[in-house]
Amino acid sequence: MCEHAYELTQAASGMSFETAITIVLAALGAILTALAIIIGIAAIWGWGGIKDAAAKAATDAINAKMQEYPDPSTMLELVKRMEEIVGRWDAIQTTVVTDSSAKAVANASNIGVQQEGSVPPPYPKKKEV
Repeated sequence: MCEHAYELTQAASGMSFETAITIVLAALGAILTALAIIIGIAAIWGWGGIKDAAAKAATDAINAKMQEYPDPSTMLELVKRMEEIVGRWDAIQTTVVTDSSAKAVANASNIGVQQEGSVPPPYPKKKEV
């Protein structure tokens, strides 16, 4: 094993610094490209998982909230009871507000107050100078 590493160092000793840096940077670029592709695939796979988890959480939350509300038959019964109560309140209001024997309004006792045909005086005209 050590002999193999020694042989590699001997072979690399004939290489210039620029060539060695070029090879190292090219390998680093290839590694970073592969890493970027792996991260991209993981991001797409993770996004799908997040989207599915969010949809499931929303569905579960809606179903839990809907369990708090009464069922349709109970709602119909409650609406009928409210309509009966409103009908009774309308009947009471009608009885209190409007009486079946409406009374006529009496004329005012002061005749000066009853100026039915009076017309206001005309507006004074400007004097021409």
